[in-house]
Amino acid sequence: RLMAPSAWPREQLERAEASLASGNWVQAADEADFARELFADVGDVPGEAEAIRVEVLGRRADGEQRGVPAAELDLFAEIELARFRAAGHRLAEGIILLVLAECNTSRRGPKRRERALELVREALDTFRAVADTRWEARALLALVNIQHKSKSQEGMHESATLALGLARELGDRKAEALALHASGLAFMRDGDAEAAIAKGRQALEIFREIGDHRLETAQMSTLAQWQLSIEGYQSVGAAQEAVEALKLSRQRKSLRCEASALQVALCCLMRNGDTQQAFRLASESLPRMEKDDGMRFEATTLKLFLCELSGEDGAPSLRDVADKAQRLDVVLDLAQSQLSRERLENAGEALAEALALSRELGHGENEAKTLRALGQLNLRKGDQYQALDHAKKALKTAKKNSDRPGEAAAWMIVAAAHHLAQNQVAAQSAASEAQLILEELGDLEKEAQVWHLVAELHLSVQKHDAALQAGAKRLELCRKGRSISQQADALNLLTHLHLLKGHPEEAEREACEMLRLARLIGNLRLEVGAQILLVQVHIARLSLAVGDGEQTEHAQKAVQAADQSLAVSLQMSRQVPNKEAQGVAQYWKAEALACAGRSEEALRAATQAGEMLESSDQAGHARSLALQASLLGVLGELGRAKEVAQKALSAARSCGFKLAETMALEELERLQKARSAPSRAAGRPRESSTVQAAGSQGFVSEGLDPSMVRGKIVTHVMNVLSDIVDFDVVDDDSPFMDIGMDSLSTIDLQNQLAKEFPFGRPSVSMLFDFPTVRELTDHIVEESKSAPRKEAFSSSNAMFNAKFVAELPGWALPVRPLRIASCAANLYQRVGQDIRLRQCSKCSKTVDHYIEFEILLVFIDMQLFRREVYRHILHNRYFTEPQVLRREAWRFLLVCLLLDTYARWQSLKFHDSAALTASVASFANFTDLGDQNQPVLLDWLQNHNGDW
Repeated sequence: RLMAPSAWPREQLERAEASLASGNWVQAADEADFARELFADVGDVPGEAEAIRVEVLGRRADGEQRGVPAAELDLFAEIELARFRAAGHRLAEGIILLVLAECNTSRRGPKRRERALELVREALDTFRAVADTRWEARALLALVNIQHKSKSQEGMHESATLALGLARELGDRKAEALALHASGLAFMRDGDAEAAIAKGRQALEIFREIGDHRLETAQMSTLAQWQLSIEGYQSVGAAQEAVEALKLSRQRKSLRCEASALQVALCCLMRNGDTQQAFRLASESLPRMEKDDGMRFEATTLKLFLCELSGEDGAPSLRDVADKAQRLDVVLDLAQSQLSRERLENAGEALAEALALSRELGHGENEAKTLRALGQLNLRKGDQYQALDHAKKALKTAKKNSDRPGEAAAWMIVAAAHHLAQNQVAAQSAASEAQLILEELGDLEKEAQVWHLVAELHLSVQKHDAALQAGAKRLELCRKGRSISQQADALNLLTHLHLLKGHPEEAEREACEMLRLARLIGNLRLEVGAQILLVQVHIARLSLAVGDGEQTEHAQKAVQAADQSLAVSLQMSRQVPNKEAQGVAQYWKAEALACAGRSEEALRAATQAGEMLESSDQAGHARSLALQASLLGVLGELGRAKEVAQKALSAARSCGFKLAETMALEELERLQKARSAPSRAAGRPRESSTVQAAGSQGFVSEGLDPSMVRGKIVTHVMNVLSDIVDFDVVDDDSPFMDIGMDSLSTIDLQNQLAKEFPFGRPSVSMLFDFPTVRELTDHIVEESKSAPRKEAFSSSNAMFNAKFVAELPGWALPVRPLRIASCAANLYQRVGQDIRLRQCSKCSKTVDHYIEFEILLVFIDMQLFRREVYRHILHNRYFTEPQVLRREAWRFLLVCLLLDTYARWQSLKFHDSAALTASVASFANFTDLGDQNQPVLLDWLQNHNGDW
């Protein structure tokens, strides 16, 4: 093809630009160098400057890939710039200024970005001075890119709009699409992802129209990234678009384009939980990248990613990375991965290597980043002094590099280290420094994190009001930032603070709002957290409930919320295999079931939670074991309870979880007291032979000294209320609520009384049932009289004398409550308006609790259920409620037997004489029993004949 000599350099330059765009940087630099010579031969100075720009960009990209210092390229460009200035070639001068700005854009450090802004603005002024709109539009697009990378919102929209107008004026469709993309970047910087996506779609249509597949692929990947930033957006669509972009890049057979598209596709797939497809796509690309020497860095990164998915150690993959700069990036990624997987020793080794590399290469920003990571590592290890040392070094390095965000991050680690060392004043000061810097930078997200830390600092010194204010400030900042997931996290903190403050109604409101937001954006992790918070809220409200109906309502709501959290955690596990969330949900289901009185079910749930958390969450595993020990104690399995409590103590100490350690120690102490509680055989004369047979223990305790009990109760009340009110005397008959006790102090007092007087498990409503010092003293003294039985946490069946029961005809059935509600509800509605049905305190089944002994109802029950009624009255009322004397239980039993007998005789007298004879013979079996208890029976009938 014949061509004019002046067209040869331009064609050569276009080839160089195509090679640069496709990632063939060495080839692009060589072709641009040849084009520069051709332009020089024909005397085209602007063309020569354009060729120099392509050559510098190509050699810069290749040098960054190989770790070659950029000083030589800078010197080369500066020399050319001086030459063009001396010759007075303004357009060529502007082109070299632009390429210097582009080179500084990709380099680390804020000073480089500031220099880039200065250069691009000077180039822009030059292009405007020579009235070259094509290069002015290019400079405007470069300005938007530099502002985007330097996180500066000022002027982005204006620059993008001007570039778009110039491109349309020139009729340059490619430049128009690039300007639309730049406008999308500006909207993303403003946080308006939907507007950014709309601009990106317009750019994508133009790239398809002009047939630029490279830019089409890049724009599809960019749109997928922007879609992921929209909270609540189902990432399935973004993943499909990213995978389609990856397919297009593979068709072009450009490994660099493929690597860029693959990165976005993997990010979308992992967000969507599709680990299988992510693993497959990465595995397909890895062999091709391993064959290309220029893609070693990308290949190593893929290997680390695959090791992460398969659970293998990615450290051996580093041996393939010889370039120090690339190795530094890979080692930092590996260290972060090890930290997230709690492999602290491996993370420490990787960070030590990263620190040495960053100092050797003179990368101050990476050095500060590594020092901050080392500080976080030492915080996790509990070494606050090493953490503080690394944080101070990171702070010094950040100041040296004028890295204000790095300074703020270092101050936060300093605050956390002081907090761990219990130096709260220094921690507050460091947090204030971080907050001031972030407020100056306008970084709402990081500033909200600082306020979270401030809330924790206040909480550690029991300043709940200040902690609530800090939590509210964090929520305010999150709402300004328009991040729904961050708002949900802030609500999570506020809910916990309201619970600690004793505001369950406010806590429930915040937890419900958190649940609404979590469902709005489809975040299963947050939804599980919100449901678990609701479990805790209803447990707290249950402790404050007045009356059995309200207690039952909150217990049922706690169980329902626990079931919901478990269902959502199972859904999470199906997407991304992870038993940790499921184990935590299972633990709180156990807590809810325990509060509902369903101890056996709670024990099964706690056991499952422990198994799920054993390998992933040591602290959760320890807490599950402590709960198992507590439930085993309630069920009377003291041997197993002690064994499990010791395991819980060991697990808690190994992971440094103080709460679980305290739970385990309290349980061991309670079990020890249960085994060694002072008891003796009954020393006073037995009132009847049945009294000894009433309990399987065969012991009667004298009970505690009332004055001693009163003194301890008053002491605990004053300790609990010391921060609320100031008083010297507690009146014995003043209700607890009237002297300043709230929900939180009520729970504290109840826990202290459980430690002081471990006579079984106190009811959550104990302080409402016995609301004064006098009533509570009488209750505890009365409970202490049966301390051996109560202290041993005996099971239901053990508390009933099985041998004695077996001697009664027809009473050999196991002791269990009777379900009266379903078969006799109509009778109760007609004749028992004051009788209410409620759950048995021992097995949670619906039973008639005999709140009032109305004679009509007694006869109804005896006619319908006879033996079961006797069994339930004796077991579930008289033998498990210490305020009712056991002597009265047996007297009531004898009266019931007599009444039943008289009723049977009266009925059979008119119907069946044979049955009457059989009944008399049956009653003869009670002769011995009647002889032994005749004085008691006659005495009881004489005292109660008016009641019948």
